[in-house]
Amino acid sequence: MSKALLFLQEHFLHWMESMSILGYISDIMGSIDLLQKATTDVGDALLSEFLHDAKRFTLKIIGLPRLRLSRFTALDSYSHREMRQSTDNSMQSFLNVVVGYRKLRKIGLWDSATGLLLNTLEGHLGQVLSLTFSPNGQLLVSASIDNTIRIWDVAVGVLQKTLEGHSDRVSSVAFSPNDQLLASGSDDKTIQLWDLETGAQRRIINGHLNWVSSVAFSTDDRLVVSSSEDRTIRLWDLVTGELQQTMIVNGHVNYIEVSETSSILSTNLGAFKIQVKFEHGNRALKPRTTNQEISIEEGQWLKLNETITFWLPPGYRPTCAAVESNLVALGHASAQISFIGFCA
Repeated sequence: MSKALLFLQEHFLHWMESMSILGYISDIMGSIDLLQKATTDVGDALLSEFLHDAKRFTLKIIGLPRLRLSRFTALDSYSHREMRQSTDNSMQSFLNVVVGYRKLRKIGLWDSATGLLLNTLEGHLGQVLSLTFSPNGQLLVSASIDNTIRIWDVAVGVLQKTLEGHSDRVSSVAFSPNDQLLASGSDDKTIQLWDLETGAQRRIINGHLNWVSSVAFSTDDRLVVSSSEDRTIRLWDLVTGELQQTMIVNGHVNYIEVSETSSILSTNLGAFKIQVKFEHGNRALKPRTTNQEISIEEGQWLKLNETITFWLPPGYRPTCAAVESNLVALGHASAQISFIGFCA
């Protein structure tokens, strides 16, 4: 294992750059996972720490249009000595092609039909990590490494509110189906719930053992769902904030969505059954207007009504995805977005 550590110390960034150019940057995570498993078996502490930091680093830049690393970002964000030394030594040969991704603070609004840029939103002080539209399409919420959440008026492109409360970067945001609440997940290991009308913080949910990678609401407004780098997906009661169900997963979850019946949880790793019973009354379901169950399994299979329909080639596998009605949008590491529609 010492040879692997020596190689990564010298060539980790070169490897990432090469994978990015070839269009396979998303496959880096699988390679790191395999090496982490082997490292655990032999008990190599130094390599294990290096891989831990390398994985976090990769996850934060994997969705960029091109591999863009900032020397100062890498050194400031990752404290492990070996990772810092590797970044410092390797960056000198990258200076002619590297720009700092902290400059990527703008949000572009594009017409999905024409591909034209409609508006550019500015205000964040650091890279934007997550975006989501409100169910009525009137608001856009953004989450950033500047530890803030910002709410924008889509029609006029004006900042409405800035939400502050997380102590670390905010990795994911989601609207409740009734347009009343916003959920946010952060590297500070918490999920926070916000009142959309007032911007006030309603609840802080603790329980994850590592940073929160994604959040979502159930369509019946009963649950908030979160995934974490602690390899779990957790379902929380929206009324009490209590943990209702924990799912153990074998990989990084960067996409979660609850089915219209609030019975199936779709993720980039596959589908999971929701098994939660409530004791504080019933509420009417508010299903989204979709006629089919669309999900992505293992990042490469597109499933329709639990039947595998498409295989996505490596160059088309998404780093993130969203499903609305009968349309699925796939976000790629190349900064392109693909749309796949199904007949009702």
